[in-house]
Amino acid sequence: MPDNLSLVSALEVQIAETLKSLDPPRARAFERAIYELLSVVRPDTEVGEMARRAGAVDANGWPQGYWDRFAGCWADLEYEAPSDPAPEPHPF
Repeated sequence: MPDNLSLVSALEVQIAETLKSLDPPRARAFERAIYELLSVVRPDTEVGEMARRAGAVDANGWPQGYWDRFAGCWADLEYEAPSDPAPEPHPF
């Protein structure tokens, strides 16, 4: 069985190679996911804002700040709703 150090080194290599292969938005999302996983396995250490507020929920039961991450993330997208189709003719 390999020692823990070689497993960590292999994981570091895989993470680094994956980050190199991703475009910037996906790389940021990948890094964010890693930090969120760290907050799950090491809740006593500070790895980011989500870790500091682990366990705190809002009135609806969502983690504090969960929806703040998404507020305005689509603000720069242009969207035009399609027009409504004409009503179907009445059968009588």
